[in-house]
Amino acid sequence: MTTPELRTLAKIGMTATLAALVVSAAGTGNRRRRIARHTWQGLALVGFSVWHYNLYPPARTSARAGRDS
Repeated sequence: MTTPELRTLAKIGMTATLAALVVSAAGTGNRRRRIARHTWQGLALVGFSVWHYNLYPPARTSARAGRDS
């Protein structure tokens, strides 16, 4: 798969897990199970976010960046 395709998959994953996270936050049913599901969905969102972040190359900095003078 190409990098743009991987970025798209990561974005779709973030969107899906965010939607599931919102739904589980307002959900009804067994409180203990809902909290566990909400926690796992939050971790999945963090995982997709880290994956998406790592698909982009680091920004180039100039040789003078970070110097005071």
